[in-house]
Amino acid sequence: MRLNYKVSQFEKLERKLLPAPGLGIIVLTTNQGIITLKEAEEKKIGGMALCYLF
Repeated sequence: MRLNYKVSQFEKLERKLLPAPGLGIIVLTTNQGIITLKEAEEKKIGGMALCYLF
């Protein structure tokens, strides 16, 4: 699943992909490289969902 997500959509993405909040990680591709959802939130950059692990 490779869809573009903005920072404002991260919470919805987390609810959609992870079984529980904080249980697992979502990896994004961004213009600053491959980073986790939490890092993207801190940097306030969007990206494409690459994969998720839980």
